[in-house]
Amino acid sequence: MKPVRILIEQQERQVVYYGFRFARVDFDRAVLLAQKEVRPVVMCDGETVSVGEVSDITDNEVTLYFGDMFVATKGKSYRLVIEAGAFRDKDNADCVSDEIVKDFKAAEAIPCSHIQVGNNDDGEYDKASRIGFYFGTEVMAFDGAEILCYANGVLETRYKAYSSWDWDIGLAYANIDDATSATKKFYKGIHYEFVLPKGSVHHIYDKELVNNEARIEFDGEYEDATAINAAEHNKDELEADCVGNTLMVRGLVKSTEVAVFDMEGRTVARKMATDGSATIDLPAKGVYILRADGKAEKVMCR
Repeated sequence: MKPVRILIEQQERQVVYYGFRFARVDFDRAVLLAQKEVRPVVMCDGETVSVGEVSDITDNEVTLYFGDMFVATKGKSYRLVIEAGAFRDKDNADCVSDEIVKDFKAAEAIPCSHIQVGNNDDGEYDKASRIGFYFGTEVMAFDGAEILCYANGVLETRYKAYSSWDWDIGLAYANIDDATSATKKFYKGIHYEFVLPKGSVHHIYDKELVNNEARIEFDGEYEDATAINAAEHNKDELEADCVGNTLMVRGLVKSTEVAVFDMEGRTVARKMATDGSATIDLPAKGVYILRADGKAEKVMCR
């Protein structure tokens, strides 16, 4: 008699992120203990590293309990073993279980399982107020962790990374609303990347077990509803000049938002264009990122 599946913390996983207290063996029929005492063991390199017990049998489900919690060593391979003859068919005492074996490995890092831009997965990238990086285990963000946003390959903004978790689910997220609205607009013509750097979050019980780098890339789809002069909109570059600490941007559609960022991605200034132009006073001379009318480029004020 063989089990139909073996679960570790209620999942059919081959990788354990930290450790576990519970495992479950499911059969295709109701079972009973065939021995007075059954001791499931976890082995590593041929040695027993943890011993559990059968805590409950409900019809075809056998629950195993490791009271002190089995804690895995990062990167190591393990085997859960229950000796042959431990269980029998409830209606046939002669039908007993074969040796039960479950191989698994302790994770070396935490991969991201899913990235969600906004509140849904519709695949449309026009605007959003949040981005989330999901994990298959509980995680916590390190102090100072950030989610980075790139526009056309240039670092645009650094967002503070927050975290939350539930049973076997972890989330690292950032609120990406603009200062001028409740959502961030992804402008048509700009290629965006959101990156959660390696080592931004850790397992809630193990600070040495951290995430791999995770990223999502997409082309912006937001287009202002106001009328756009096609010839001006399709220009490859923005018309921008710097005189001293003053940045002048021309050739814009009226009411276009102009945003300026420093090279660390921090917002320096935002202004709405009037009569097709905008004049912005900068805090100091240097190199900045200018974004307007669905375009982004570097400007230098000398």
